[in-house]
Amino acid sequence: MSRFQFAAIAFAGLTFVIPAAPVVSFAAPAAVAQATPEQIFQQGIDYFKNQQWQEAAQAFRRFILMRPDSAVANYNLGLCNYRLKLYPEAATAFREAVRLNPNYYEAWLQLGNAYDLSGFYNEAIAAYRRASGIKPDDGQPYYEMGVAHYAQRRYDDALAAYRASVQRQPGHFSSQLNLGLTYKQLGREEDALATFAQATRASGATAQPYKEMGDIYTKRKQFADARTAYRSAIQIQSNYSDAHLGLGNTFFNANQYQESLPHYQNAVRYAPNSETANLYLADAYRLLKDYPNAATYYRAALQIAPRNVDAHYYLGLIYAVQNNRTAAMREYEALRPLDAEKAQKLLGLIGNAPASGDKNSIKN
Repeated sequence: MSRFQFAAIAFAGLTFVIPAAPVVSFAAPAAVAQATPEQIFQQGIDYFKNQQWQEAAQAFRRFILMRPDSAVANYNLGLCNYRLKLYPEAATAFREAVRLNPNYYEAWLQLGNAYDLSGFYNEAIAAYRRASGIKPDDGQPYYEMGVAHYAQRRYDDALAAYRASVQRQPGHFSSQLNLGLTYKQLGREEDALATFAQATRASGATAQPYKEMGDIYTKRKQFADARTAYRSAIQIQSNYSDAHLGLGNTFFNANQYQESLPHYQNAVRYAPNSETANLYLADAYRLLKDYPNAATYYRAALQIAPRNVDAHYYLGLIYAVQNNRTAAMREYEALRPLDAEKAQKLLGLIGNAPASGDKNSIKN
């Protein structure tokens, strides 16, 4: 599935299960033909530990043929398929595990994850609820419910789930972060800021909460607070392109284009294939009337996103300012099928384009 990109999602831990009964080790795979079920099970474990998921799955399938009533073996087979990204097959194995053992908490949790990654969000939520019924004090099922609700844009339900997760595991970073992101999505900025601040103190915290705080402060035009937040993010993760981009925006949106340049340059440096970073750097150069550099980064943006209307428009203006009518008309022709109105505007300006274009900012 495509989980919301800003969150550091962590699926429930893939806890591998080894039966309590002693197992018999064996010397080599060649002995498998005469191996006991216990030996085959152990081989599956060994393959899994070596990240040989396909071989591990084959071993567990062989074991299941001999011991079809083993919930543990079906669970382990599900984990192998999960690692192989065979999510429907993983769901089948986890379903069998919970059929054999309806109180199998880990299997219910992983069944939810397999459903989630297959796009069956309602089925995933139902599985997570079964897991939460087995361990009502564990926050992980509620966290996973929040992810599934958010994927369906059911933000109020996601909010309730993340709150329940945080209540049960207050120091869980991903729950705090995603709770803040949900508040942000709902426009509850004060709640989002407070939650992101808590997330920065959680175990395993990343730079993202600071970046999210910076975004909110930038939206409010509280640029000093935004810069503090973005710089905190960069101190934790120096190559965090989005934080560099946000820091550049605090200067750009204050019409401090020269000051925005080094931050946009860092954003491009750390994410050279970012359409937005290249476009924003180009805008800053354009407004500083550094047209050669502006053209370079508009072209870079168009290599990444050939249908970017703003890049075609401003590149056409720059070519017009440079008296390169042929290149300007090429951008006009590229723009026509994308935005006829803007293309007509560009055509009218070609040959007499204002030296800095006709807008101050394309930033949100």
